[in-house]
Amino acid sequence: VSEFLDLSSNPDSSSEKYKISVVDTCGSESNLSYYHKTVHLITDTSGNNMILNWDDYVDESGQFSPTMYYIYRGLSTNNMQILDSVSSGTNSYCDSDITSLYYYMVGVKMDVNCNTSKSIYVSFSNIIDNSTLVNILNSKTFTLSIKPNRSEERRVGKECRSRWSPYH
Repeated sequence: VSEFLDLSSNPDSSSEKYKISVVDTCGSESNLSYYHKTVHLITDTSGNNMILNWDDYVDESGQFSPTMYYIYRGLSTNNMQILDSVSSGTNSYCDSDITSLYYYMVGVKMDVNCNTSKSIYVSFSNIIDNSTLVNILNSKTFTLSIKPNRSEERRVGKECRSRWSPYH
């Protein structure tokens, strides 16, 4: 198997570092590889813009450094498409004029020179949606009416008066 899914990690909280080994048909295990650190994606909003920020993918051996980060966007987590790409050294992207719900992730591609089920190795970040931004943009508008405070209150049938000021 040329893929591994870590079900014990929490990619929404942080990136992870992984080392791998290979077990041959005789049951002998290789030494652990250098670690690879995954990409962790976080988001922010500014007006109706979705701002994506991520940390670097790291290959401890120094043999691989991404040349591009690929920004994916989709209407669901099952239909993510490449939206754009940015060169390595760039760790942010702004998706402008967003009014619909989208899901985002960042990917790294590496050509591999071994026999795998895939011709390109891809490492993906966590997936984040923009529901907070869309909820703010689609929230209802309320009218706020401020009337002057009464400085004197009279009660019918009583000689009771009360005076107050918001500064006392």
